[in-house]
Amino acid sequence: MEKEVSIYERLAALARSDMYPYHMPGHKRNPEAGLPAGFAELDITEIEHFDNLHHAQGILKDAMDHAAELYGADKTYFLVNGSTCGVLTAISSVVSRGDTLILGRNAHMSAYHAAYLRDCNVVSLYPELLEEYGVYGAVAAAGLKRLLQQYPEAKAVCITSPTYDGFLSNVEELAALVHAHGKILIVDEAHGAHFGLDARMPKNSIDCGADIVIHSLHKTLPSLTQTALLHVKGSRVNRERLERFLRIYQSSSPSYLLMGSIDHCICQLREHCGEWFDSFLTRLSKLLKELSTLRVLRVVHAGEQVTCAGTHTGTADVPPGNVCVGFDPSKLMIFCDGAGMSGVEMQRILLEDYHLQMEMAGEHYVLAILTVMDTSEGYARLAKALKEIDAACGAKRKKGGMQQEKFAAAVQSLQEQKRAMPLTQAMDEEKVEAVALKDTQGRIVTEFLYAYPPGISVILPGETMTEQVIALIESYREKGLTMQGPEDETLRTIRCVK
Repeated sequence: MEKEVSIYERLAALARSDMYPYHMPGHKRNPEAGLPAGFAELDITEIEHFDNLHHAQGILKDAMDHAAELYGADKTYFLVNGSTCGVLTAISSVVSRGDTLILGRNAHMSAYHAAYLRDCNVVSLYPELLEEYGVYGAVAAAGLKRLLQQYPEAKAVCITSPTYDGFLSNVEELAALVHAHGKILIVDEAHGAHFGLDARMPKNSIDCGADIVIHSLHKTLPSLTQTALLHVKGSRVNRERLERFLRIYQSSSPSYLLMGSIDHCICQLREHCGEWFDSFLTRLSKLLKELSTLRVLRVVHAGEQVTCAGTHTGTADVPPGNVCVGFDPSKLMIFCDGAGMSGVEMQRILLEDYHLQMEMAGEHYVLAILTVMDTSEGYARLAKALKEIDAACGAKRKKGGMQQEKFAAAVQSLQEQKRAMPLTQAMDEEKVEAVALKDTQGRIVTEFLYAYPPGISVILPGETMTEQVIALIESYREKGLTMQGPEDETLRTIRCVK
């Protein structure tokens, strides 16, 4: 059988040829353009024999078919505008203007932007609040069933699994429930592109019955930043509408560097998947064994029994219990509240003293992403750093939990209130004023407030500010966490309806 030629190999062959480019891009593949070696010579536009992403019939179609086969999808689309483009496309394609969308409260901002652009009535689906960790966990079937019964007009449900922190929902159970009510299930699985590729990894949401699944290849696999995939399974999604919105949200001049990177990643996975995950799991096991001796720092990972029942109490149809079906092996949550320091302080120590850059800092933990491309040296440096920090701060140990309590109180206060104004109306409201944060209690907010990363909203446009949310925002600000969304980046004032 003739060996398949990847897009990357075709680009390299073109670069070696004597073909002269009287076409875009303007650098003309000339090394004197000053671009890094290899970039310019591989960067082309749609020319003969290189297909067209928006009307793929040749090498791009073949490459996307290979990706669909690898992940078990009926159809897979390359995304060069990241998972953001995929989420925008997925939601926009399954709702019409004014439709109701049941959206996981911990959704990425792109999901809310899609709801805004389609003028959706957003119904918040609150995942379980994991008070032990101070974060959102899995989505409980009981809560989703309640909303499906309360809002029978809803067209679709969109959830995030795994969460940014790594908690997994029972997508099989949720998909069955959504389909029983005649709705479409979208899963933002951006952080789970490595799922389903090896029997030792969690199943991906395509195999679990979701209708549309979005993966960010670049987050956990060897692919360039901004590369992602959108998968479709089954017949519930109108493919023509989906492709129409892909043309709207995706560049009409897609980068062949990015598409070549996607295809190269898929080809590498098809060839080396087993050995990559063998190496990954061997190194991970060694790392976790070394970290098991920590006394003050607390590491949450896939190897331990993670308690994820949260506040779930169950219903007559769905009994109480652990609604989280697992934890992403690529995530390592390192809690430092027991050491008397914040996540921001911990991140600074790891960065400045050990030259280790974490993925993000929360109030009381830092998050590390582990992938098949990590090295033994990298793991050894992390283990050494954490053991030294743990030994140095042992005498300062004190009970944490105050921030978790503030987070839980803020979530509860919003969950108990009714939305004061539709999201789209609040975002478009012209009669607004800047109000001092301390004076916003009871006011209708017109902008997003979210910690970044991960980009999950503390409060949404159209919701009424509560005393508990104010306290949470103030504590975030005091701890130096990055808050985005408000026009006033200092967070001294928040824009509210006049």
